[in-house]
Amino acid sequence: MTRFKPVGSMLDLSVRKLASMLAEKYRSLNSQNSLELASIRCMLDNLPVPLLELLIGQLTSLLIGRDRQTTAFYASFSSFPIQNVTVLDFSRLFHGFRLKRSQNTMFKEFVVDIVMQATHLSKLVLIGKCTDKILSQLGLSCPRLRELNISLSDDITDLGLKDLLPRSSQGTQGCSSLRLLDLTKCWTISPSGATDLILHLPQLKRLCYINMRAVAAELSEVHGQKGYRDKIYNLDYFECTEPTNQVMDVLSKGIVSCLFPHLSTLKLLLNDQDVGTLVNLKGLLHVELELMNSSVSPKDGFTKFFTHPSSSNLAQIVLLITTFTADCLEMIAKNCSKLQVFKFTGTTLVGEEKLVGNSKYFNKLSTLEFKLYNSEGLYSSDEEEEEEGAATPEIKPELFSFFLDHTVNLVQVVFHVNCARFMSLDYLSRMFAVNPLCKVEKFVLEGPVPLPLGPSAVDLVLSSLDNIKIFNVSRWEEVSEQNLARYKAEAKANNHDLEFF
Repeated sequence: MTRFKPVGSMLDLSVRKLASMLAEKYRSLNSQNSLELASIRCMLDNLPVPLLELLIGQLTSLLIGRDRQTTAFYASFSSFPIQNVTVLDFSRLFHGFRLKRSQNTMFKEFVVDIVMQATHLSKLVLIGKCTDKILSQLGLSCPRLRELNISLSDDITDLGLKDLLPRSSQGTQGCSSLRLLDLTKCWTISPSGATDLILHLPQLKRLCYINMRAVAAELSEVHGQKGYRDKIYNLDYFECTEPTNQVMDVLSKGIVSCLFPHLSTLKLLLNDQDVGTLVNLKGLLHVELELMNSSVSPKDGFTKFFTHPSSSNLAQIVLLITTFTADCLEMIAKNCSKLQVFKFTGTTLVGEEKLVGNSKYFNKLSTLEFKLYNSEGLYSSDEEEEEEGAATPEIKPELFSFFLDHTVNLVQVVFHVNCARFMSLDYLSRMFAVNPLCKVEKFVLEGPVPLPLGPSAVDLVLSSLDNIKIFNVSRWEEVSEQNLARYKAEAKANNHDLEFF
């Protein structure tokens, strides 16, 4: 039976109520010097810091998310004891709602003033909003900063990053406690700028930067200099998704394994032969691999890595490979016994009729995503484009049996495959009879061709999956918009912890 939504905690209810009351106050204020602001400040001074940080998040959504205005938002910060705050997360200003260009400019200046006061800041999320001026102020004011996410920011440079570094000549610590720095898609940052961060931030553990191959090459040259010989770094993440003819030379030469012996996560764009060089990295837990020129299925390099002991401890595997084979799937199932997350995206699966489920496979798997698109839809999020392009090859039912017959710990199941030929209410019934998927909370079954499933299949899934919370039926042919609206209304009326899509 579908579970009911849990009762909201007193903390959540209190924060929402307080945020709602304060939002109305801030909207009505005429001046930042208002006596009301002073009284609000007196009250906020006495709030515990975690509560204060939750309140900032709620007010961001209420004052900007609803009104698309920033005046009241800035007024609210004038009454906050910012010097007490340890976490500022402005990700909602990128993912939730967008500011106008003029508002963006003002917001960036506003952040400089906030950072100047936030001397106890340990985490800042500023996606797409950072500037060199903000970085400079962070280096001056925030020595306790440990996490900084400035991904997708195009107004930062290598010079701005240098201001995060400690400067003994000026007696400043900079952000020497920094452990995580996300520079994902910061195209204006060069490998030299990223190299400086690694060299001068001794506690840095995770640097998200697209071209770590070039960084590793620069570091290897630095190691010929006095004072750097035999030095190793604590990074646990290595990304190289820049297309180049010499993608993994630093791996094949052992440079990466020497410089970064603690690597646990790789995100790489490479060819099949280069996959084999990953056996030199012994502590891997998570790999994300995109194969170049993968119209031909992976061979020797892939086999070398996924049959080697170095891959046996993998907990997460994410693959983007155009053409894949059943043999490769079986190889992963046999060797990666500790696998918890498996995500695959491609266009063609060859030989799936040979797949046979086994009780020894996927015993710890909790998240499964398997997606096959046509060549136009593989790199596009536009579903309509996928539908209009070349047909996606039909899969065979052995693929479902291979993954689902014995996998009892699944929590999330996502299939985007062309299975309309055999998918039916009877097939789903037999599938759940073999494995009831007792722990599944998210169930998505869809494809480029709408599936011949309707309300009876919806009822079957709901009666079979007791823990389901997220259910996607948008590509089920016989589920109309009226059906979907009814399911949503019933879930809300019955207070079920269930979302339909």
